Amino acid sequence: MPRLTLITLTGSVDLASERRLRAHLSAAASDTSRAAVLDRRRRVMDSTGLAAMVDADQQLRRQGRVLASVGSCRRPAFAMSGSFFGRLDEATA
Repeated sequence: MPRLTLITLTGSVDLASERRLRAHLSAAASDTSRAAVLDRRRRVMDSTGLAAMVDADQQLRRQGRVLASVGSCRRPAFAMSGSFFGRLDEATA
């Protein structure tokens, strides 16, 4: 099975932590995994975090890869893309 990159977020994703999130997403885009899975269960994300995820998703899609997000509630941006999962085992199946 191809390798997955799992990024687990701690705390809120906002302007103060957006740079750290982008660094993790950039590293995932540079490796050879078939997908990056962002575990953001029970975490708050503002628009800067969302923008970082959209940028990473676009970069990975250009490479023929996937960014999946695991979270406790369905956000419309992820629900529409088909890349949002309620449970980690769903995203890694």
